[in-house]
Amino acid sequence: MRRWQKWTLGGAVVVLLLIVCAAVYLQRLADGGELKQIAQDKVRQSWSRELLIGDLSVSLLPYPHLKASDVSLSNPDWTQDKHLFKADAISARFALLPLARGKFVLESLRFDGLKAN
Repeated sequence: MRRWQKWTLGGAVVVLLLIVCAAVYLQRLADGGELKQIAQDKVRQSWSRELLIGDLSVSLLPYPHLKASDVSLSNPDWTQDKHLFKADAISARFALLPLARGKFVLESLRFDGLKAN
């Protein structure tokens, strides 16, 4: 193997290791409790409604995704039904490359046990 090939291969390995380390570090930064609080505050400010979320988990590996359980959004007081919707679980998957540029592109959204009013 030529010298430049060794350097290229070594550089590629270093870059790959840095990407893996960054992904593991970002995985630890993704705090479900903090994201849950941000979502609840935004819904309260924007719509004057309550968003209830049981467990919320975020994962970046093998692809960026979010999973929430026992999710419900309240209706206004003047309606008969207490909740606009309730779901046993919600899963969302995001595109990786736009996320690296700071844009959220939703690839899939799945509701389990959805009841909408």
